Amino acid sequence: MGIFKDDEWIVGKVDAEGYPLIVRARKSFPSLADREIFRHLIVITWEYQSNDSGLPVAESRKRIYEFEDVVDNHFADGRIGELAASITGHGEKEWRYYTHSPSEFMAELNSILQGLMKCPIELNALEDPEWRSLHELQASGA
Repeated sequence: MGIFKDDEWIVGKVDAEGYPLIVRARKSFPSLADREIFRHLIVITWEYQSNDSGLPVAESRKRIYEFEDVVDNHFADGRIGELAASITGHGEKEWRYYTHSPSEFMAELNSILQGLMKCPIELNALEDPEWRSLHELQASGA
């Protein structure tokens, strides 16, 4: 089942520099013990071709959904990483995963992406033991 005891999400729209951002984030936090173990944040960013409002055009949206389905399904058991949030807008899609092992997460991600279409993603790994990345989205009123 993973580290989140429920599967409740908040979805909302916030304004960023005159562009809408669509935010989808977990409504609650895992236990303190799980947050201490899953203290590493992996941010996956995909820059896409956007329309006038900064949201993806149809072809970009299709490719992003395909990528998202493969990655989400692979990490759905929560063994290696858990999706905590995604943000769409201003010409990019961002997924925020928490993991106990950035190297294991990256190895798994590379493995599942082999054979898929070339994906224009950028990966960043950082420590976030207080889970500020999720907290800031919840606080934004998304």
